[in-house]
Amino acid sequence: MTDFTPWIRPTLEGPFLTSWGFTTLAYFTVGMRALTFGYFDDWLVSMLMVSFFAGLIVCSLIASDLVLLRSKLRRLPTGIPAWASSLLAPIGVWFAWSFFGFGDGDSMIEVVLRIAAPIVAVPLMLRALLGSAP
Repeated sequence: MTDFTPWIRPTLEGPFLTSWGFTTLAYFTVGMRALTFGYFDDWLVSMLMVSFFAGLIVCSLIASDLVLLRSKLRRLPTGIPAWASSLLAPIGVWFAWSFFGFGDGDSMIEVVLRIAAPIVAVPLMLRALLGSAP
């Protein structure tokens, strides 16, 4: 593979599109407060926060691709599987967080693991499931 565009484009754009889309959808379904009554800045702050989240997902997708490629379990995903796993990764992390929660706060290590583990595990599982064998 000499052209990495079919792999890197969905990997970089997918999590951002999903995160920005759901944030905008949430503001429109809650009400038109994003466009009226001076709440436009709230929407911008939310977009900034989910951009940080999407950046973490992108880093995790790239790391999982490199791990799977290095271990010769999967090739770099391209086309529909690349877009599907990139677009589904933020949704999977949100579902994992809602299922497992953030812990009770007694142990900081538990809270960090409950937040960080889905960010690492979900993209790795999606790439392993939707990727193609070498």
